[in-house]
Amino acid sequence: MGREKEALKSLRKAYELNPKIAEINNNLGVALDHFGKQKEAIKYFQNAVKMKSDYAEAQYNLACSLMEIGERDQAYAQLKLLEINDFEIAERLRNVIRGKYVIDASKQ
Repeated sequence: MGREKEALKSLRKAYELNPKIAEINNNLGVALDHFGKQKEAIKYFQNAVKMKSDYAEAQYNLACSLMEIGERDQAYAQLKLLEINDFEIAERLRNVIRGKYVIDASKQ
């Protein structure tokens, strides 16, 4: 876990120096998501998508984090935007959403 925390610290520093680079926002979001900080990660994924509206990887990451916090409608809306930019990634996300729904439904 030490290297992962160090990576997060480095990404935060990179963001401080270059907050307007979409890839840094996305990477920081990925690191935060890894540590279970989805709500904070969402902010950075949203930043990345605002900076580059066709950034499919950030759209995918945003939708996955939204699913993790139970925001299915927002995740689905993100999926619709993602279909425009990268159908293959959108299909992968669609499968994640379906799988999460099936897993959640089986717990009831």
